[in-house]
Amino acid sequence: MKWKCFWIVCGLFCLIFVIGCSYKYHRMQTVLLKDIKIADLQRDQYIIIGDTIGFGCAEYVGLWPIPIWWISAEKKRGELFGGVSTEPIAERVAMYNALEKMPEADAIIAPRFHRSKDRVFPWFSRSCVTVKGKAIQIKSDTQLSGKPDEKVQPKY
Repeated sequence: MKWKCFWIVCGLFCLIFVIGCSYKYHRMQTVLLKDIKIADLQRDQYIIIGDTIGFGCAEYVGLWPIPIWWISAEKKRGELFGGVSTEPIAERVAMYNALEKMPEADAIIAPRFHRSKDRVFPWFSRSCVTVKGKAIQIKSDTQLSGKPDEKVQPKY
């Protein structure tokens, strides 16, 4: 009887902790970068280049019960003893890839994020993010002054 209860508890443990889950959700970011907010830019200070799209994934692998884990991504490899959240890393990779498609772009306004996540807690997690938005180019001081031959001195 004891062994039967033991195997039932082990089976329930496996069902609860080994079965993976997967989900998808969408969100829209209102702040464009940490240092630049779209409210700080006037419409005449940037040029909308066009639509852009980027994709990025990040994976977390943990060797539990040994407290060793790492996160790997397309542009970022091997963070030993790093954080366990893969979503912000996948988001940054997607933003980077979206900007890489438009070499003259400086930022993306009103990005929309489509996310999917697969996990087998606590051993594995993969987050993938697709970002869509408008790529913008922030005008230089020369472009803002309208005098292409003169060097404009920044005002401090």
